[in-house]
Amino acid sequence: MTVLMATPTRRWLSTTELLQSQGISRSLLNQLKRTSVLKQGIHYRRLGTSSKSPMQWLEAEVEATLMTFAAQPEALEVIQ
Repeated sequence: MTVLMATPTRRWLSTTELLQSQGISRSLLNQLKRTSVLKQGIHYRRLGTSSKSPMQWLEAEVEATLMTFAAQPEALEVIQ
């Protein structure tokens, strides 16, 4: 008998969808991106080649990173 393991779905969200799903502000998201806490290619991707192209966020990766900071609130103080 062969057991197939389900592959987790990679759910990409727009910035607005991510802010709503994670309950964070745009300014906090921008700070986390600017300080390289959230990294391109790991947490987000651009939909075009321009630096002005819309971004999509990998929900599970962003949530895991935010959970790390929730467990260590002093780390967020360093960012602010």
